[in-house]
Amino acid sequence: RNGTFQYRIEYKIPVYNNAGLVIGSIPYYSEPVIIDIFGQQTLFVPITALTFTTLILALVFFRRKRLIYYDVNGGLYLPPSRFRVGEDTSLQPRAKKPGHRFQGWYLDPHYEFAFKGMRMPLKSMRLYAKYKRIQKKN
Repeated sequence: RNGTFQYRIEYKIPVYNNAGLVIGSIPYYSEPVIIDIFGQQTLFVPITALTFTTLILALVFFRRKRLIYYDVNGGLYLPPSRFRVGEDTSLQPRAKKPGHRFQGWYLDPHYEFAFKGMRMPLKSMRLYAKYKRIQKKN
């Protein structure tokens, strides 16, 4: 806004009791002050451009797909799967290894944390296949 503006400042003067505690206030107004404003730059355009750029970068970042790599532990090769950030990853392929039965995917190579499905995180991840040897019956 450019132009001439008149302002008054409101003060609140505290009222104290005999113990020195504030028990209220009395309003006091300053004399009018006139301020001329000319040539003020608006921040709307730079802020809008910055917000729009941030939005575009965020969309590009989150739309890009992340990979889930499969460590098949000697089984048949599985190519990485592609997921967007936040997409459900609970449906995964079954790994195959001759003479073994697939028991599931794990988040660590020591098979301590079973993969039960999740939303795709911001970075790529690796799953480890666990197998159990099939006992041959004679």
